[in-house]
Amino acid sequence: APAKCECVFRTVMDGLKGGPFDAGARYFLRCASLEEAPPVPVDEGEEVENDLEVDLEPNMPNSGSPAVPAMIEVSGSSAFAAYPAISPRSGLLKRKDGDHLGINGVYALREEMHNGAACWVQVERSPTESATQVWHIFRAADGLSWVIDSELHRAARDTPVAARLPSKVDDPTASHSDWVPNSALRLQARSTGASVHGYAS
Repeated sequence: APAKCECVFRTVMDGLKGGPFDAGARYFLRCASLEEAPPVPVDEGEEVENDLEVDLEPNMPNSGSPAVPAMIEVSGSSAFAAYPAISPRSGLLKRKDGDHLGINGVYALREEMHNGAACWVQVERSPTESATQVWHIFRAADGLSWVIDSELHRAARDTPVAARLPSKVDDPTASHSDWVPNSALRLQARSTGASVHGYAS
């Protein structure tokens, strides 16, 4: 480094000869070393942390999103029978009230999200109901409500559904709002190991 500085100094002084400078004055020149800094020693196998690293991995379902229950038990779905039916045991006409749509039961979380949110599919229902539809719990595309319906869709406000919960929560079991049109409908989170009596898959 000193040799390079001396070379630069002489070059500058040669350029100043004959110029409008006072030969008796003192001039100070700043000299910088042109040599590269030696590499920082790193032990083999040691991982160097980079402060500029940015995690660009997108949020995957059920990883970056809020936690939701793996199983949901739905209860409270009940309606009056529209017309009396003949009882197979007594042969008499009877009107039976109950869950004619078969919405009550246990729902399991799907691996695939729908409308950008968690979605559950019915896996168990009461064996006494003869309904054949398989129901789903999913959030509307606008994020303003949760719905229960037999098919997955955008669930726009003017789309008829079996039940709708006006709420923006990420977990439908955590909402305190009432379902429409059946305010008695209840959703409860269930542990995956819990046994559910009275339901059949």
